[in-house]
Amino acid sequence: MKKIIFIFLSLILISFAHADSSKQAPDKFVENILNDVINTLKNDNTLVRSHEKMTAYVDSQVIIHFDVSLMARKIVGEQAWDKASSDEKTSLAIELKLLYEHLFAKTLAEYTNQTINISSFIFNANKDEAIVKGELIEKAEENASLSFRLRSNADEWKVVNVTVDGVDLILTYQSNFKSIVNEGGVAKLADELHKKNQALLQLKKT
Repeated sequence: MKKIIFIFLSLILISFAHADSSKQAPDKFVENILNDVINTLKNDNTLVRSHEKMTAYVDSQVIIHFDVSLMARKIVGEQAWDKASSDEKTSLAIELKLLYEHLFAKTLAEYTNQTINISSFIFNANKDEAIVKGELIEKAEENASLSFRLRSNADEWKVVNVTVDGVDLILTYQSNFKSIVNEGGVAKLADELHKKNQALLQLKKT
């Protein structure tokens, strides 16, 4: 369970881009922002105590650095995506964003001084995508290998996928949601995620 949780922690830790982030080497981009995020977690105890404040923090500082629409498209596959209407695609991206917000807020609240060591990166041929490799350093558990896929969008990097110890986030979601997408396409998945998000919201209110 901890390894799954820290998939999302790892995504969060690399997502705080500066305005000129695409001009940096991807590994330096990751290294430079890790300290800022970790310092925030360590110094602002009110975030940990308030789910509402943590969620607002995630919404304003984290999700904007993810290409959620591209992630949604990859999760459902090209065929289902092409068949969907514009409104259905938008609805799925919104619900996926809300799901990430819930998960990321929970993850940040459970942070206990884990660190990430960035070791290398490679560009694609056009240098508009990069894979950054590293390792999650745990005290009580074995370390986990990490691989982050970034895409350059205008003047900044966007997170589009992550792999932890060989577990690919997009492929995992593809497998988990395959039957729903096969049954009712993008609209069905958006509806199911909406129900899940509403249930998570009610749970936080109790």
